[in-house]
Amino acid sequence: MLYFAYLLFGALVAAALLIARGVLEGVSDRFADADWLVPALHDVGRIGPSRLIALTVGLQLAFLTAGELTEQALSSHDGVSLAAIFGVGHLTAPLVHALIGALAAWLLLAFARAVCAHVADLARLALAVIAWIRRPLPVRCAPALRRLALRSESPAPPLLARHSASRPPPAATALVA
Repeated sequence: MLYFAYLLFGALVAAALLIARGVLEGVSDRFADADWLVPALHDVGRIGPSRLIALTVGLQLAFLTAGELTEQALSSHDGVSLAAIFGVGHLTAPLVHALIGALAAWLLLAFARAVCAHVADLARLALAVIAWIRRPLPVRCAPALRRLALRSESPAPPLLARHSASRPPPAATALVA
């Protein structure tokens, strides 16, 4: 049972990462096919909780039945039947699938409704994250510090003190200072 919980958690993390990637690409105007994400989540959010849970659990139990019957047939099991899946000794498997399916459907519905309710905020957040990532990095070298020193509020240094002259200063200026 813990294996299914890890599997469900991994699937939810993967889905969240793919949805976040779709939102970021849709906001950045580089990905033309990202506009399906919010309408799809809007349609999922409009489905009632009981209907979504019934759809999810129904699909899970159908695939459980098909997978187990295929496994029984391919492993040369003598008694290929539903009793081997849903029998007295295996009653917990459909129950676990139903509980995990209901939880996954409820989480999907909550996520879809939250995204649709805050899609403008999410788009602003995505734009802020993109702007923060694209910001210029601070340069840590002497020319940048020299430019900053020249732009400060202190008076500009004399022309010859900027080390921009191509010859040394005359000897008369050295005696006056």
